[in-house]
Amino acid sequence: MIRYSISVVFILVLVVPAVSRTVEYLSEEYYQRLEEANRGVVSIEGNKIGDRNYSDPNDYGKAFTGMGSGIIIDPKGYIVTNQHVMEGLTKIVVTLYDGTKYAGTYIGHDPETDIALIKIEPKVPLYPIPIGSSAYLRKGERINAIGNPFGYSFSLTEGIVSYIGRDVVASPTLTYRRTIQISAPINPGNSGGPVVNQNGEAVALNVCIYSEAQGIAFAVPIETVLSVGSKLIGKQNNRFCYHGISVETQETLPHDERVLVVSSVDAGSPAEEAGIVPGDEIEMINGQLVASEFDFQRAFLEKTASETIDITVQKTNERMDLSLTLRSPNTRMAGTTSVRNARNNQPRVIASRQSYPNPQTVSPNEKEPLPEPTYEDVVWNTFGLKVTPVSSDFLKNSFPAAYQAYPRGAVKINAMKTTSFFYRSGIQEEDFIAGIMVGSDTDGWSIVNAANLSYIAKYWNPQTLGAEYADVHVIRKNGEITIKKVPILNNTVIASKPKATR
Repeated sequence: MIRYSISVVFILVLVVPAVSRTVEYLSEEYYQRLEEANRGVVSIEGNKIGDRNYSDPNDYGKAFTGMGSGIIIDPKGYIVTNQHVMEGLTKIVVTLYDGTKYAGTYIGHDPETDIALIKIEPKVPLYPIPIGSSAYLRKGERINAIGNPFGYSFSLTEGIVSYIGRDVVASPTLTYRRTIQISAPINPGNSGGPVVNQNGEAVALNVCIYSEAQGIAFAVPIETVLSVGSKLIGKQNNRFCYHGISVETQETLPHDERVLVVSSVDAGSPAEEAGIVPGDEIEMINGQLVASEFDFQRAFLEKTASETIDITVQKTNERMDLSLTLRSPNTRMAGTTSVRNARNNQPRVIASRQSYPNPQTVSPNEKEPLPEPTYEDVVWNTFGLKVTPVSSDFLKNSFPAAYQAYPRGAVKINAMKTTSFFYRSGIQEEDFIAGIMVGSDTDGWSIVNAANLSYIAKYWNPQTLGAEYADVHVIRKNGEITIKKVPILNNTVIASKPKATR
């Protein structure tokens, strides 16, 4: 009896290491894929302000460090994360896998899904995370989660898919739809990081955990992340260029292949002028294959008016290479109608153009004189900002300390060009500009409306102002006052230096 037991133990001792070595050998490629996935993950941190006593005007809350994760979706520096990671951050610091740190800029978010988009300005193209599909996940499949739990950067945990398609109520105003429940350990700091499959592809984005249990975490499918990311990128693109194309992804029979189809074209748009019609299948943009709306929106990132884009389309009977010249978003006319519905052989209704002239048929002598640019146009074209005024009462009630320094009011930044020198100096959307000071002047210009910025734009010239930089006084949405140095670039309008007022 003793001999039998010893023999069994002896066999186990010999067999187990052999199996272990076999698994390690077969999984070497798996570990390499996980390493590649890590390169597409970032750490996001910044200062947050805690609870404040609103009855005390001098209490702005206790500052602490917030941290989360994100995934790189484009080599130009666009990153997707959770909105709750970004909420309240007064400064965004993004750390890449190699330890390089960049200042981040908040682009926007979708409140229904808690997904946010941020941007950094990398010195070299970044490595986007490989993208997979959640459609092929199965309950019990092994997955990994990557993130920065409690500041332990780029940690990797392992688990399985526990359930697919669970709705999770996170708050009275937020419900995560059709999430993937996973058993991989998730902790604060993992939010915004990816769930990856055994091919090292992102299949979901970590969003929350069930705090009263262990091994119950939830992630949003990557298809939802990319769909929302496409809309946020499209919104960013629409600030700088206009093409007039709407697209949708369709499946073709009998092979169930996905193709990107033009669903509508704005009448009188650059797309219509280029010969694009609804029903065209878009195959390439500037030589890059496109197969989804996400690919389509990425192709227009950081494009500006007057740039020409090469688009390859498959029409009903032929494949064509077309050229499309982008225009300014301001040229899109209010109430623009679209040509739609070409794939189901139903008649297309071409929008009436009686309300405005066709630019291709108007004689130069018949053109009406261009209207004078508005203050808002000047501010957008010169400074790359869209602003709205906020009253002195708003500052007094919302930011008492800032009101003491700037009692006249300020302007709130609603949109920015990524090429703007304000943007590149660290000024962000939702900041308030209250004043601008140049050189050693003891006073400066108060900024309470777009007209003030438009006035300054006329003199924004180093020769006129006698300085290369201006101090822009910014109020952050937490009440913090900061001063950003913004370069004064040459302007075509030269005038005597205006009197500064406070």
